[in-house]
Amino acid sequence: RGDALVRAAAPLDEQVALELAGAWLAEEERTVWDGGRLRTERVRRLGAITLTATPGSPPGPQEVADAVVERVRTEGAGAGLAALPWDEEARSLRARLALLHEHLGEPWPDMSDAALAKRAEEWLAPAVMSLVGQAGSRGSSGAAASSAGSRRFSLERLDVAQALRALLPWPQAARLEELAPERIEVPSGSQVRVDYGSSAAGSAGPSAATGAMDSAGTGQAGRPVLAVRVQECFGWAATPRIVEGRVAVLLHLLSPARRPVAVTDDLASFWEQGYPQVRSEMRGRYPKYAWPEDPWNAPATRGTGRRR
Repeated sequence: RGDALVRAAAPLDEQVALELAGAWLAEEERTVWDGGRLRTERVRRLGAITLTATPGSPPGPQEVADAVVERVRTEGAGAGLAALPWDEEARSLRARLALLHEHLGEPWPDMSDAALAKRAEEWLAPAVMSLVGQAGSRGSSGAAASSAGSRRFSLERLDVAQALRALLPWPQAARLEELAPERIEVPSGSQVRVDYGSSAAGSAGPSAATGAMDSAGTGQAGRPVLAVRVQECFGWAATPRIVEGRVAVLLHLLSPARRPVAVTDDLASFWEQGYPQVRSEMRGRYPKYAWPEDPWNAPATRGTGRRR
C-alpha cells in the first residue's frame, strides 16, 4: 500500500537472502530480440526481480530459426513478415508468385501474409539455419570476430528471395520465367524489367497499375506494368501477355525524359488513336527524337533516332 509504514527493519545480507531464496532463485538462458538482431542472455532472477543478465552462448541454428518463425507468427503475419529484409528482388518474386497463384491456382503457392506465416517452417526456417551455419563457420575460422557470449544473429543478412524459392513447386518452377518473366524484350532489343506491383507503379496515371506494395509486399497480385519509351515500341502491334496469355501487361509509354505520356493495354488502339496526339505534343519538345507519322513501320530505337 502507498501509505505503508515500516516501524522496524533489519539488514539482510545478499548472500543470506540468496541462500534462503530456495525455489525463488532461478537461472535461465533466453533469446531476446534487439531490433532486428537476436541475442542470448543468461538471466538470474529472484522471483520476478532480475538480479543479473549477462551474455549467453551463441544461439544455435535451430534455436535461431525457431525464434524467427515465432516472431513472424506472434507479431501478426503482416508485422512479422515486415521485420524481414525485403529487397526489390524478394518483393518482385512474391508478386510474381501471387499472380500465378491467382490465375493458375495450385501448385503455385499462396503468397498472402497468413499463408507465408503458416508455412514459415518450410521456407523461412531452412534459410535462417543456413545463414547461422555460414556465420558460425566464418567465426570458427577467424574471419568473423566474435566472442562466445556476444555473437548475434542479424535478420539484415537474410536473403528473403532465396528463401521464398523453397516454395516453388517442382517441376513447375522451371516455368516461372516463361509464365511471369522478370523482363520482356521490346522491339528495340532492350530487355525491360516488368513491375509486378512491388513498387509504386500506379503513380503514372489513373489507369495505372494498382497493388503497390509495402516493404514486405501484400501477397496480393498486382497488375504487371512495363514502363518503356515510345521510340522503343515502334512497330509493336500486339500488347504483351503473360501467364499463358491470361494477363495483358499494362504499358506505361514514356517520353524521352521517361515521363509517362500514355498508359494502355491495347497497343493497336494507341497507335491509331492516341499516338497522333502524343506525336503532336512531343515532337516540338523533343525534336532530336523520332516521332514518325507511321509508327507501325518505323524502326524501334534505343537512341534518339531520326525525326521523320
